[in-house]
Amino acid sequence: SSRVQAGAALPGDTSASMAELLRRRQDRAQLEASRAAALAVLADLSGYTVPAGAALALPELGADVARARAAGADALRARPEYAQYSASRALLARQETAVASATRPRVSAFAHAGYGRPGLNMLDDRFEWYWLAGIQVQWAPFTWGSNGRDRQALEIQQRLVSTEESAFRAAIGRSATRAAAQLDFLQHALASDSDIVSLREESAHEARLRFGEGVITAADYVDRETDLLNARLSRATHRVQLAQARANYLTLLGLEVP
Repeated sequence: SSRVQAGAALPGDTSASMAELLRRRQDRAQLEASRAAALAVLADLSGYTVPAGAALALPELGADVARARAAGADALRARPEYAQYSASRALLARQETAVASATRPRVSAFAHAGYGRPGLNMLDDRFEWYWLAGIQVQWAPFTWGSNGRDRQALEIQQRLVSTEESAFRAAIGRSATRAAAQLDFLQHALASDSDIVSLREESAHEARLRFGEGVITAADYVDRETDLLNARLSRATHRVQLAQARANYLTLLGLEVP
């Protein structure tokens, strides 16, 4: 404004600076509203009241992810679905044993005792003790094909369980590969984000000095500051995305997120 009054700058430079300042204020208000909404959702999900000024820390999951990736295929076995498949196979095996034993002779012993009138002698009207004991044999040599059909049904169910487990293992493996690739990308992106921010800070500092001397216009100065802001936002976004990707990777493997 001083340079405009002195005739060293155009009024449009002041307008551009004020417009950018107002836009930044709008962005700040929008971010504050979004943060308040996010904290309300977080409080509802966690059951804890989160103060408006609370600083949220990102979880440190790098060591857990490194151990899970080092475990390789063994880490995939942590999914609860594998326990379900194992229980299904055990159940089918017991059912198969029961079907196989249906045509085998079964021997059982029995015993009965009592006191009544009459006892074993139906012609006697006196109270007396009585008891019976013996051995019972049961055998069904012919099942009219039902036994074979039951075995065939159980074999089909066993193949279905094996097929579902194989398909599930392949799907989880593909998802884990994609998740690991996303982790590698975000880690490499973060490694270069700091360099980008440093370069943008140098450029913005130079633009600030040149703008103070009237060498560049307000639009050029705003562009440099915007580039610096975008670089910082990109770095912060990648940090959050990396923490989220690590949590998703552990959840995908069935591991508990600390």
